[in-house]
Amino acid sequence: MAKFYAVRVGRTPGVYTTWAACTEQVKGFSGAVYKSFATVQEAEAFLAGAQPSQPVTNEQIETMIKALDDETMIAFVDGSYDKTHRYYSYGAILLTADGMSERHASNNDPLYVEARNVAGEIEGVKAAITAALEQGYRKLHIFYDYAGIEKWAVGDWRANKPVSQAYVTFINGLPKTLELTFVKVAAHTGILYNELADELAKKAIQEQIS
Repeated sequence: MAKFYAVRVGRTPGVYTTWAACTEQVKGFSGAVYKSFATVQEAEAFLAGAQPSQPVTNEQIETMIKALDDETMIAFVDGSYDKTHRYYSYGAILLTADGMSERHASNNDPLYVEARNVAGEIEGVKAAITAALEQGYRKLHIFYDYAGIEKWAVGDWRANKPVSQAYVTFINGLPKTLELTFVKVAAHTGILYNELADELAKKAIQEQIS
């Protein structure tokens, strides 16, 4: 299947048809913003600052999972928050050609707890990325439902709080060998793995306070 690589911020912004050509524009370029797409229309929309308008479906996700190769991981992340005990948490579903695995944890770091479930969402992304790096994957598709996950990562939103500032620092420090793609899904709309990630996030808090 043909792929199109949109470089929004790089040496020469534009749409490229090979990963090698895209890499030339972003490797070693501080603050590079780029993403791969299945169609040139989606790539051009990304350059213009837009995102594909059609919501992702379970059927499309299953197709992506079946097509996974040994270099690619898919992650679904979600966060939760318990206002009574002031714990935030995350759940992450990791999908590879070898199968599915899970990650979940909670915390109450006073520096981040005011961000509530957003802190959990961010920790989920960091956990997924860390797992991908540890296992040697070169591509990671991150499915998320909170807009800031992508907006902060690509520089569309300014990081004003400690939790988002730490997240941006983490993203900017990643090796260039890992290609990240962000995919927005609507929360609580029946997207299977997003719902599972949400359940894991809630489970993490229950394990902490029980």
